Amino acid sequence: MGFSEKQEALVNSSWESFKQNIPQYSVLFYTFILEKAPAVKDLFSFLKDTAGIQDSP
Repeated sequence: MGFSEKQEALVNSSWESFKQNIPQYSVLFYTFILEKAPAVKDLFSFLKDTAGIQDSP
């Protein structure tokens, strides 16, 4: 099942906003995932030794 035209347009417009500040939005993205499902942290090798990433400058 693919995206509808409207969904594809939403993804494309979101990407335009996201790519303006990839580092900041990446932190927000992973913070959101880890808040919702902390157990998935082990799936991301680059996060294994991190704590409080959202509080970092």
